[in-house]
Amino acid sequence: LLIVLRNFGLLPDTFITAHSVEIGNVLEVILLSLALSDKYSLMRKEKAAAQAEALRIQKEANEMLEQRVKERTQELAEANEELNNTIEELDITNTRLNETNNELAHKNTDITASINYANRIQQAMLPRLEQVKTAFNDFFMLFLPCDIVSGDFYWFSRINERYSAIAAVDCTGHGVPGAFMSMIGNQLLHEIIDKRNELRPDV
Repeated sequence: LLIVLRNFGLLPDTFITAHSVEIGNVLEVILLSLALSDKYSLMRKEKAAAQAEALRIQKEANEMLEQRVKERTQELAEANEELNNTIEELDITNTRLNETNNELAHKNTDITASINYANRIQQAMLPRLEQVKTAFNDFFMLFLPCDIVSGDFYWFSRINERYSAIAAVDCTGHGVPGAFMSMIGNQLLHEIIDKRNELRPDV
């Protein structure tokens, strides 16, 4: 505009009008530099704000993660403590069970030993094959108790040269109670036949 006005003689020929293009270029460069500088400064501020926001979000995420880790760690610690308590209770229960099992095994051994001894007494009460052979030439005896001792028993008595008494007896009960009954039955037969000489059950 200055050049056109100067060419039409409306403006005098001065340094400014003669170098208006150069001055305009310089001013344009200065304004562009200021604009770029302002834009760069604005971008730096936005970048800094974005970084600060990202740091804030990351910090909050880290804090939340740390809180969750603490809560989970606490839960695991409580579960571990409860598990340890359960293990201790199981150990105590297992120890008591072992003690009870040992006691039961000991008592079972004692009871079995007593029953085996009762079997020896019962076997001593039964007649011997030699006794039966004095009355019978052809015979056999089969005595198989269900338990170690039995309520069943057989009985024999040689009355005289012509007569013998033999009995297969089934007492009420089995096991130890039956064995007691068999001893009573054996004694009663011995009392009735051998001592009282009662040979007729119909009398």
